[in-house]
Amino acid sequence: MKKQIISGFFIAQTVVFGFSYGFAQAATLPPGNPFYFIQDSVRSLRRAFTFSTVNKALLELRLVSERRMDITEILTAGKDDETAIAAFRAYDNEVAMLVEYTKGTGDDRVLTGVASVFAKHTRFFNDSLDNAGVAESVAMRAAALASRDNLARLVLAVFGQNGHGAFRSRFAGIVAQDGDAYRELYALDALAVLGQQISSAEMAREVALAKDDRAIVLLGKLKKGLVTADKLGSLGSDPLTRFYSVAAVRDRAGDMETKNILTLLGQNILQDALQARLTTAQTARAAIGYATVIVGMAGAKSAETDYFIEQANKFLTDSAYDLAFQHGVLATSVATESLLANTLSAQDLREEIALVKQQYDAVRVKPAFIEKRIAAIADMPSRTAVSERPPARDVLAAIREVKLVLALLGN
Repeated sequence: MKKQIISGFFIAQTVVFGFSYGFAQAATLPPGNPFYFIQDSVRSLRRAFTFSTVNKALLELRLVSERRMDITEILTAGKDDETAIAAFRAYDNEVAMLVEYTKGTGDDRVLTGVASVFAKHTRFFNDSLDNAGVAESVAMRAAALASRDNLARLVLAVFGQNGHGAFRSRFAGIVAQDGDAYRELYALDALAVLGQQISSAEMAREVALAKDDRAIVLLGKLKKGLVTADKLGSLGSDPLTRFYSVAAVRDRAGDMETKNILTLLGQNILQDALQARLTTAQTARAAIGYATVIVGMAGAKSAETDYFIEQANKFLTDSAYDLAFQHGVLATSVATESLLANTLSAQDLREEIALVKQQYDAVRVKPAFIEKRIAAIADMPSRTAVSERPPARDVLAAIREVKLVLALLGN
């Protein structure tokens, strides 16, 4: 009897994985297809016969991508709102299961997989907002934004306890694999979404430094003509999210000409959002709320942040929602810079300098003046007497200058 039970188990397992493999190799069936229930049943069976926590997490990463493909099929086919929203919700449920299996894990494959899903799927959801069906339906737009925000919560659930640099390094690796000239722009969009879900100072710093990385490279491309300002504003995304991304690049621009170009671009993006009726009391409150969270972190508050939040609230009261949103973004920008300047330790700065050294070592042509500059910066936070160390703000500014030179050199 025992042998029959064991034999039956392995037969069932073989059948399940046979079906799983067949469906994995075929195109997914979107909700609404009469045979969709079979595909969903196979997904459930695949979970049932996957046992370790890590393997369950890896399976869920694949299933989340399959759910994303379901949404693609539905939007391409122009299905009705009910079918599309059902697909978005199925995706959200899959992400929720992924959170359970990945929370607190240290497995490199899982962590890298989560960073990859976050980067690629956030771009997909931002792009989906340009889909005619989504753009014309309040309910579908809300569903797409909810799915996008759930990805940010996934990252925080997984990486929130994995220490400094765990997310940033993997995210950078995923972005580097993308051959699109505007990959840094899409990465900044994703980081803007992530930033709005953050509540801890440690993760706020990590995301801010990740944004620095991408913004400086994109600024270098803009200065060299590899990307254009027009496309920074016109390539598909939620305009309110894109406003944050353009603001991040503008903040890294040292010359007034580039700053003015990007400021004007930001105003045009905000005008487009206003015409599309996307600047609402809700979006303005969200921007102010985001700023308030960052300002509340130790080292982030200043007279300037208080002024911008005060102005944002005044504009909100006056129903000038676009200006309220804009001042909320300004408050976030200033508060984040203060957070970095006031809370990065000498060890944090040494780690940043080490990353710059790695970038320099990877370039083909190594200008001697850059090597000397890196050596001089490395000395700043390492001086024995604390009184002789320059403020973290100055060290960070020097690091950014070298990063921009490396970006301009094409590296």
